[in-house]
Parts: sequence; structure tokens; C-alpha cells
Amino acid sequence: MAAISSARQPHVESASTMRPRPWVPRLLLTLGLMGCDTLAINAACIGVYTWGLRNSADLQAQFNISLPSTARVFLLLLNLIFVITFVTSGLYTLKRGASRVDEAFKVAVAISLGLFSAYIVNALLPVLFSNNLDDLPLEQQILALT
Repeated sequence: MAAISSARQPHVESASTMRPRPWVPRLLLTLGLMGCDTLAINAACIGVYTWGLRNSADLQAQFNISLPSTARVFLLLLNLIFVITFVTSGLYTLKRGASRVDEAFKVAVAISLGLFSAYIVNALLPVLFSNNLDDLPLEQQILALT
């Protein structure tokens, strides 16, 4: 039999205070998905870059013009473009009852917009980094701008 007392009882944490906040698992899942997407984009770019350089003399001539720093900047911008495109397309929001066809359509639209944005950035990179082109001969500068 428990004694009734006016003494203060020790603080016991309830089950609701021990649970993590509801947004923490969602945030971790979103960051994990972004990391996996970034890893897949980088692996695809590096794979195409190395495969293309091994198998095509034309690509070797084109890639020798660009500086390695330009390729790194482009890869960083490509990652940012795709993450921003995927976030704005709503690919990282979890919705119950969404059909697979709708999800596939959203993925196709997001990848198309991301690639279109990447083409624009690729076209503007020589203009943005024109100080790097000053070290090259005139013929290579013209080829780099086309």
C-alpha cells in the first residue's frame, strides 16, 4: 500500500518527452535522399567522363581544352542544379497514396529541367571563367567558346 505524502515526487519523464520530434526522421530521410542523388549524379558524370576519354579521340581533344578547375566547378554547379530542381519539383516530399505514374512523371520533368539548366550553365561557363581562357592560344579560345 502506497503512503500518501505531501513530499515532492521525483521527476519521471513521460513517454511523449522521450520520443524524437516528428520532423527529425523526415529531415534525415530527405538529407539521405539528397546525398544518394548527389552520389548518383557524380558517379554518372565521372563514369561518362572516363569512358568517353578512353573510347573517343574527339572527346579527348575537346576535354583537353577545358581546365580541370572548370570541370570541378561544373560538377559542383550540376549537383546544386539537380538538388534545387528536385526540391522544387517536390520529389523529396513524402505523400501517401501517390501513384507510381505521377511519381515517374515528376522524376522525368525534374531531370529534364535539370539537364536543360545544366546545358545553359555549360554554355555560360566559358564566359564566366574567361580569365582562365586568356592563358590559352587564340585557336583554343575560339574552340572553347563554341
